[in-house]
Amino acid sequence: MANNLIQQELKKASEFSFSMKGDLLELSLQNVALVEAMISNDSDYWLSNNPEAAPSGNYKGSTAYWMMQLKRALQDKSRNCKEIIMQAVLAVDRENSTHIAADGCGPKVLTERIYAKKSQLIDILKDRKKGFKFIEDLSKPTFEGANVLNGKTYYPRENYSFATKFCHYACFHFFEGEEWQDNYSIFDGVVCVALPDYLAAAKIEKQKGKPYAKSDFSKAKDYPLYSEMIDKLRGNKISRNGFDHLLWYYHKARMNQK
Repeated sequence: MANNLIQQELKKASEFSFSMKGDLLELSLQNVALVEAMISNDSDYWLSNNPEAAPSGNYKGSTAYWMMQLKRALQDKSRNCKEIIMQAVLAVDRENSTHIAADGCGPKVLTERIYAKKSQLIDILKDRKKGFKFIEDLSKPTFEGANVLNGKTYYPRENYSFATKFCHYACFHFFEGEEWQDNYSIFDGVVCVALPDYLAAAKIEKQKGKPYAKSDFSKAKDYPLYSEMIDKLRGNKISRNGFDHLLWYYHKARMNQK
């Protein structure tokens, strides 16, 4: 029926669909703008980039809030920032489901590693070569062997995804509007699975014509290559941040259906 409002709404909604290149997303500003609008209005994520979202009641504060607190603490060298680093670590973990506490000590170990670099942290984040090394160091196993706490056995973790996310969000909030804001791509499992398909479509291959696979990017030592391949795909069309959001948001549900 011409007056069926549901059909009118669905037809209108189709005007906002992603543009595609075959079975893959077009890596375009328009597509990124669309996904950023979705994320900014998604109840699961809309607080995460709000620097005013301070702890209140049961809410423990957003990543943006704690990163801005950390930026101020690093600038004021007289302040002890270890607790703020811990809260920033916990916020990144909470909002990105990186499960750093699964080994029984991850938040503490990662906080200590970041705190040890506090006087150099801003310089490290600005310099991508230093940042890549920092990500690799943060990703080292949290301990050796196995630990038994309260009768439960814990095993060490390599928090590669967390390390990239911490560096990404630190830059995103420390350097808003500056050249370093988009310094680091997030390593994300969904993006890692989808990436080889985009590389194949762009005819970007390893030596001797071999296609890239998920396993080429799955360890912290592979992060420079992972970043290089993303940069080759995105060119100067979209940001690293936009590339991650676009592939992650579009492909996560579709991969769950496979």
